[in-house]
Amino acid sequence: MPEGTDESRDNDRYLLILGCSARKRFAKGKVAAWDLYDGVAFRVVKRLEREGRLPDNMEILILSARYGLIRPKTKIEFYDQRMTPELARCQASYNCVFLRRLLKRGRYQEVFVVAGRTYLAALKPFEAWLPSGVQLSMAGGGIGQKLRKMKSWVSNLNAPLISKED
Repeated sequence: MPEGTDESRDNDRYLLILGCSARKRFAKGKVAAWDLYDGVAFRVVKRLEREGRLPDNMEILILSARYGLIRPKTKIEFYDQRMTPELARCQASYNCVFLRRLLKRGRYQEVFVVAGRTYLAALKPFEAWLPSGVQLSMAGGGIGQKLRKMKSWVSNLNAPLISKED
């Protein structure tokens, strides 16, 4: 499970926000959110994690229809709820405060969001939480395009820096 708390690389941190998935593993009682969600975006990220291809300086947050923004280790119960425009409006204030506090503490370079249109509304207004100098990227298109963009983004974070030798 991604830790997302490595403060040692504070100067070049990245944040991935994943909209929750309808597909979940059934669980009785509370389990880590990371273990509950089983949608395709989560499967891609979990595969990258198993292959050791998740960067240490990347933190993951989950945008849940029921709980708002949560960390992967947050213990939650199984639920079946979709984000609605009304839920998104109700969550937006909490989510913006959460992100503003998080981004204020760390020195993030970029936030990458993989979520549908209704979930994006739960993060608006972006300017309420996005500090100047931090890039905001959103995976657009259909689910296949979103997954390719996310995987490419994560892979580029892992790319070694190329230095010119004299």
